[in-house]
Amino acid sequence: MVRGEGLTVSDRFPVRVEITIPCNLCYVSLARQVIGHLAASTARIRQSKVDDLKLAVSEACSNSIGAYEAKRSMHSSLNRPTEGPQDSGGYGGSVGPAVPSVDEVVRITWTEEETFVTVRVKDKGPGFDPQSSFALGDPLETMSGRGIALIRALVDSARFESGPDGTTVEMTLGKARPSHSRGRFGPPQRGAD
Repeated sequence: MVRGEGLTVSDRFPVRVEITIPCNLCYVSLARQVIGHLAASTARIRQSKVDDLKLAVSEACSNSIGAYEAKRSMHSSLNRPTEGPQDSGGYGGSVGPAVPSVDEVVRITWTEEETFVTVRVKDKGPGFDPQSSFALGDPLETMSGRGIALIRALVDSARFESGPDGTTVEMTLGKARPSHSRGRFGPPQRGAD
């Protein structure tokens, strides 16, 4: 075990925490706060990297929610009548804004290993092609796909798996090595056993 200032970190890895948020942007801050707390307090990641990880998690969660919104929009447009008068009064035959389903959730999984942490953000949206031109292009010259470039820039490694049944964004960040001679995280000390 490594003991620090008021915190005992077990050497039993992996440590896994999973949270599930509804498909609503107001819950993204909750995911960001939970991941930020885990990174700063248990993994002892330095604050600048914690902030980067929180931003990357926010972007991945927001993209997941956007994917669900696109899926609902696509579905509602397929169900709209193509001819005849449209009812704009909000009653009867009108198709209003699509409401999120209770099945539309974003799962955020934190896995802490001895030398790194991995955060996975998973949804069941329509997916996208991570090798498409918008995903690989210059983020300043496109209207979408900036989040992918941002996530890649903020973490040590990022992997995107996507298909018609959803998307998983996997973000990995290295941890500082424990200094056993001082009993806390930090650079290795010379002469320490």
